Amino acid sequence: MKKRMLLIALVLLTAIVLVAAGCPQRPPAAVPGAPEQPKVEPIVWAVQGFVPAGMLFHDDLLRFAETVKQMSGGRLVFEVHPAGAIVPVTDGLKAAHEGVLDANYSYSGLWLPLIPAAPLFNALPGGFEPQDYIMWIKYGGGAELHQEMYDKHGYNVVAMHAGVAPMEIFQWSNKPIRNLKDMEGLKMRMMPFMGEILAEQGFSVAFLPAGELLPALERGVLDSAEFSTPAFDKTLGFHTVAKYFHFPGIHQPGNLLDFTINRESYEALPEDLRMILRNAAELELYRVWRHHDYLNIQALEAFKANGNVLVRMEEESVETMLQWAREFLDKKAAEDPFTATVLQSQRAWEAKWYPYMEAVDVPR
Repeated sequence: MKKRMLLIALVLLTAIVLVAAGCPQRPPAAVPGAPEQPKVEPIVWAVQGFVPAGMLFHDDLLRFAETVKQMSGGRLVFEVHPAGAIVPVTDGLKAAHEGVLDANYSYSGLWLPLIPAAPLFNALPGGFEPQDYIMWIKYGGGAELHQEMYDKHGYNVVAMHAGVAPMEIFQWSNKPIRNLKDMEGLKMRMMPFMGEILAEQGFSVAFLPAGELLPALERGVLDSAEFSTPAFDKTLGFHTVAKYFHFPGIHQPGNLLDFTINRESYEALPEDLRMILRNAAELELYRVWRHHDYLNIQALEAFKANGNVLVRMEEESVETMLQWAREFLDKKAAEDPFTATVLQSQRAWEAKWYPYMEAVDVPR
């Protein structure tokens, strides 16, 4: 009888344990008088962008900030500021270096007066498109050279890339530009490197800021101009003052976005937050690229509805400009050893990557 009662007790105890294991656990009741657990205060960083609020690249920065906040469970928060809110855009790298900003979101081409190799990590005439840049950064040594560039020039920053935008429009104009002959005599706005290349070949080139471009086109101060991608140019209103827009944008086939962090701010983060930050930045590489392309499709549809005309430049003229660009970059490499190192790395990656891309390309 005692054995039977013992067996029944064991069965009941086992059942109770199994049921308890399958039930959701309630948090322990607060002990009266016990001190509350302290809340973890978020780490808040001052981060400045390079365009005004409401513009596409500022929206990208806001999304990046939200991603970091979500991935970190609210432990790392960006206090986002638009261009010029804390320091002038051209002082963003210096501000991150000195700790005035915890991080600066921009593009490295802005640092050309300070660092000769800086544009190679941003956009080059005839250079990498978005997927080429991503592959070189991840697998061709680009990320390591990016950090080395800032270290060599004494900047106290940790460098990442947090986006890559697609190809820009080559020019907006009120006459079609199909070849180099059509460019003769035009007063063109062009980004610095390609502007230098064209000026060396006798073309008339000027560099004007974004806010001056539309009035200059309307008044005939400029005959043609470029600024950015279709989606961005749409927000500026190029399609309202010029009928024709031109591809390919060989002056800027891809545009890397730089995220430079004050080293002390970065090293003060726990290891898991550093990893979260790096993963969020890498995610933005792909998200900016794909999201901008999606918006570019919509922009092209809007241009067509507005009566704008897309012009593809003749292949022979494009190839000539690409050759000019290559010779120009060779001269830049001869002037600065680190520029030569980076350019050599990029061309070594081209030799591996481009044959593969050609082999798997499907004609559309």
